[in-house]
Amino acid sequence: MKKIIIVFILIFTIALNHGCIQRGLHNPEKEVTFTFEESDFEDDFDEFEKAQVVGDFNDWNDSPEAWHYYGFNDKGIPPDETKDDKIWTAKFIIPYGTWGYKFKINGSSKTDPNNDGDLIVSDDT
Repeated sequence: MKKIIIVFILIFTIALNHGCIQRGLHNPEKEVTFTFEESDFEDDFDEFEKAQVVGDFNDWNDSPEAWHYYGFNDKGIPPDETKDDKIWTAKFIIPYGTWGYKFKINGSSKTDPNNDGDLIVSDDT
């Protein structure tokens, strides 16, 4: 019986230390929509090939292999809804909090033209 209790405590401690068990019952999240128009950056780019969102919420990781890759028009919105309208849109589920972020367009970091501050995700936003 002591071995079972010790094993349980060991497993619980490992899970807690590795983030498997978080404080509280639930870490709230919310769907966030990011949008920009090509005209917002027409002085910077002749052609728009690729756009991503990088920030604190994904450790500024722009790798497509990462589980937290945030690319425009490839998650949440069918491509035919936004094709050829020169408006880039993406929807993601992001945890509540205050997050720094940038758009990465053709590999260059750009500030969101619709929000030059941090992204605040909460019940009020």
